[in-house]
Amino acid sequence: MRIASGHVVFLNLVILVQQLSRGVALFGQIKPLSVTYGLGIEDHDNEGRLVTAEFDSFYLLNTYVPNSGDGLRRLSYRITDWDPSLGRHMKVSRLLLFILNLHTVYVSC
Repeated sequence: MRIASGHVVFLNLVILVQQLSRGVALFGQIKPLSVTYGLGIEDHDNEGRLVTAEFDSFYLLNTYVPNSGDGLRRLSYRITDWDPSLGRHMKVSRLLLFILNLHTVYVSC
């Protein structure tokens, strides 16, 4: 990948054997004050799903939220572990900009 001069790139990628790779990235022209990868919780962070960048007046979160999988096998993980952990991570003292793929579906009743 070629990055234009003056741009910064932050990647949180995981290369999995016998599965697709996954991860998130931030590309920009302004260097953040700090960048963190993941939630700081090993059970979540081994999937490369979150990059958080801190700027002067806001935080920027880019996340690829886990889906529930075939047969909803990961629904419990998503509801009881991931979502509450992400919610705690999002409690910051500045404006929060959130880039995400929520992996939600619409079900007609």
